[in-house]
Parts: sequence; C-alpha cells; structure tokens
Amino acid sequence: MKTTTAAETCEGIVLRSRPYRESDRLVTVYTKEFGKMTFLARGTMKMTSKNAAGVQTLTKSTLEARVTTGLSTLIRAEAKHYYPNIKQNIACEITANYLMEYIVRYVPDNRPGQNMWDFLTGSLDALEAGYSYLIVYALINVMMIRENGLGINVDGCALCGRTSVAGFSFVHGGFVCREHMTSRDVRMDAEDLKTLRHLVKCPVSGLDKLHSEPENLKKVIPVFETYLDDYTGIRLKTRTFAREFLEE
Repeated sequence: MKTTTAAETCEGIVLRSRPYRESDRLVTVYTKEFGKMTFLARGTMKMTSKNAAGVQTLTKSTLEARVTTGLSTLIRAEAKHYYPNIKQNIACEITANYLMEYIVRYVPDNRPGQNMWDFLTGSLDALEAGYSYLIVYALINVMMIRENGLGINVDGCALCGRTSVAGFSFVHGGFVCREHMTSRDVRMDAEDLKTLRHLVKCPVSGLDKLHSEPENLKKVIPVFETYLDDYTGIRLKTRTFAREFLEE
C-alpha cells in the first residue's frame, strides 16, 4: 500500500463513524484507491465542523488525508452523495448496513479491490434507485460466499453434471440431481432453482435483467444464509434485522 506524509485525495463510502474522545471521530471508509481504512477525523463532533457532513455513515465522500497503514489522519471530507432514498426506507437501510458491516468486520484493511468497490457502490446505487432490497440482499450473500472461497455450482449436478436438477447440496456446493440428492440436501422446485441460478450468475450491474418474485426470493435466500453459516463462521448483527423483513 502506498503511504505518504503528503496529503492524498480519495473517494470513499463511509461504513462506520464512531465518537472518539471529546470532539473527534474514528471513521471507517472503503476507498477506491486504498481499500478499507480508518481515519481520525478531528473536531468532527463539533457543530461548527466543516467536515462533519462528509464523515456520516452511508455517505459517499471525497476525502483528503495523510494516509498510513495504521490510523490515517483526515484533513478534509466533502460529502458527494447521502443516499436519501435508502435512509428513508428501513428495509433498504438494513440491507445497506448488512453489506457495510461485512466489509468493516471481514474485509482486510489497506487492500484496495476494484471488484469490492464496484460491488459496494453498485449495491448502494441499486437500493437508492429502488431495486428490490430482497434481490440486493441475496446478491450480498452470494458475494460473501464467493469472497470466502466457496464454490456455487449452478450449471448442473455438482456430482454428475446432469442438467436436470432437483435441489441444492451444501456439502457439494451446488445443484444436485434426484439420483444424487440425500436427506441433507434442500429439495427445491423448478422456479426456485431458476431463481437461485439467476442470482448466482447475475452481477450487481445487471439487476435490470433480473426478475424474481418475492416469494421465490424468500425461499432461496435461506439457502445462501445456511451455506454461509455452515462453512464460513461469518456472523453479522444486522442479519437479525434483515430476517424480520424476510419473514413478513
């Protein structure tokens, strides 16, 4: 990672902003240029701070800072986008928080990644534009599965390759046919299997081509969640709130 005592300018999404000491904040941001970083934002708890708006959670900002591998020092923060539609819809806000909590807790610091930046900004833009929070939530789970090195075979039976499939196997990480299905696998009907496949194949930039009914999404999403729980150990506090909306 590039570090310097000179000021660097970067673009970032504020993931978390916490009070620190009397008038400062510790601000965790995912930046396009440097990956996930934490900044010491001095004086931003004061009402007169010109940087206060730019360090609010769920804000895209232009940041000027002295960048180091540890705690960087914020010089200036200018808010560029507040995502007002997300903040006015509790289901969308919880979905955004689910993604941001994952990045804060499980994505390594100081490792920029274009794919993660594109997924983060694409997901927030989709929620802001009014796409279904259920679809975005499902895609977040698919992303986490992949980021943690798990395969998702949805092109045919994971054991024999047969395209006529009947369910999903957590053990084999993908679809299975009737012949290879066991009691540990999840039996699914054709429409749910189609929905699951489309979610796995769809990039966040292709949401306009993805059309799935809420009923199918609510049956498919627990498959992704169980896969994550059983094989990654990832535990996110926001999952509890997300489940409330999935069960409505």
